[in-house]
Amino acid sequence: MDAIIIDHTIFSTFQTCKEKARLAHIEHLSRAEGVPALDFGGAFHAAVAAYYINKLKNRSKLFSDAKIAFIKYLKEHNPDSLPIEIDNKDGEHREKRSVERGLNLLEAYFEKWKSEPYENIINPVTQLPYIEIAFSVYFMDWNKIPVLYVGTIDRIMRSRIDGRYWNIETKTTSMGLSNFLTQVRPNHQITGYHWPVKELLDIELAGTVWDAIFVSERQPDYKSKDYWRTLGIDMEKDFGRVETRRSKVDIDEFLFDLRETTNEFLNLKSRNLKRWPRNAPAACFMFGKCAYLDICFFNLDPAIIRNKYVVKPWIPGNWVDVVKVGNVVTVGGK
Repeated sequence: MDAIIIDHTIFSTFQTCKEKARLAHIEHLSRAEGVPALDFGGAFHAAVAAYYINKLKNRSKLFSDAKIAFIKYLKEHNPDSLPIEIDNKDGEHREKRSVERGLNLLEAYFEKWKSEPYENIINPVTQLPYIEIAFSVYFMDWNKIPVLYVGTIDRIMRSRIDGRYWNIETKTTSMGLSNFLTQVRPNHQITGYHWPVKELLDIELAGTVWDAIFVSERQPDYKSKDYWRTLGIDMEKDFGRVETRRSKVDIDEFLFDLRETTNEFLNLKSRNLKRWPRNAPAACFMFGKCAYLDICFFNLDPAIIRNKYVVKPWIPGNWVDVVKVGNVVTVGGK
């Protein structure tokens, strides 16, 4: 069955800037040298997933396994995207997201939450842990074609205190955590996880734990008596968690936004325009600068696109077969 796939990235990118959505999700352009923030975040997620999966297997070298997963992710994606060390040898400032900082943050992260009141759980059907859970849910038709909302949930854990289930959403950010932790509501990504968990897994979530890691420019203080300071880590400022909940009304309102935005995205796509409207400069310098700033600055100059970007079509590799049952569409794994 043919189907149109929408995920949170398409949804949020289109809301941020229509032209950015076209370049990323219609033209499938990516910067040739990679985007450090995305590569760092992806590697960190891979490491955390490896840690919890191996914890269920009662492996003894959990941190070593996590470090291997971090490095493996970078090698498989953009091995040259991140510098190795926090500093250059001459002490000049370097990209804050480095391999060294990532490994230091991982060590501190596992130490920070070693006594967390959550435990991993096993899916009784698949006998696999609820970690990196790929989902696909039908939510509308467009021109008689089913549209699926897809994504991957970091992990679902059970509270050891009351036995209820929580979605744990891990984020790395260079934004101060006092501000970042306020972004839990309204938050379409979080709400978009509560809905499929109920639809497909029949799990009633108590809420989501917004699990934030601050990526700073802090340099290691080798003279400090605090071990973490020697790694450039502040255990109080660099890690934070906050709980947030969702009601049925919250989900209904999210679905309204999702349908309206999806219709606008697909209708615009069907017009085959040379380019889409730009949200300039508001979207151009969010979180530093847009990955496609050079393209817009030089007004779609083919030489800029050819020299600085590569085509990487996004394909949801975990899914191959689409099956519609009632109003729910699930996609089978390889």
